[in-house]
Amino acid sequence: MTVNCGARAGWGLSRHKTLNYLEHARAKRSAMAAGFDEALWVADGGEVLEGATTNLFAVIGKEVITPPVSAGILPGVARGVLLQLRGASRVREAVLTRERLAEAAEIFVTNSLMGVVPVNRWDQRVYSLAGMQTTRELTADFERRFMIR
Repeated sequence: MTVNCGARAGWGLSRHKTLNYLEHARAKRSAMAAGFDEALWVADGGEVLEGATTNLFAVIGKEVITPPVSAGILPGVARGVLLQLRGASRVREAVLTRERLAEAAEIFVTNSLMGVVPVNRWDQRVYSLAGMQTTRELTADFERRFMIR
């Protein structure tokens, strides 16, 4: 579920985990009440940022794109691991707009507790989990890195 969050790049605490989590908890609760597992933060200008509790990745063509930290997102440990595992040639930071995200063949989110999680629905768009080859590969890479089974 998409949630408008205004402009976040200038927020001083946006890149730090703090106890000021109320806004995220409210967004997550609203998403769950609407039948979604996560809320997706989108800035006023349409720039896609992150989930309320996750970092976002989009598979567009042969690239995997995640929003840059400079957009005002939390860097995320799992996000950092994927950036290191695959390198800039395959996973890179770039501005994602709602229009650009709509071009994605696959979307997945990450966080340290859940690892790599495929997205099967973003607002009204439905994704086939069976066709998410890149997401499966990155999940396997991530799990091998941490020896998760």
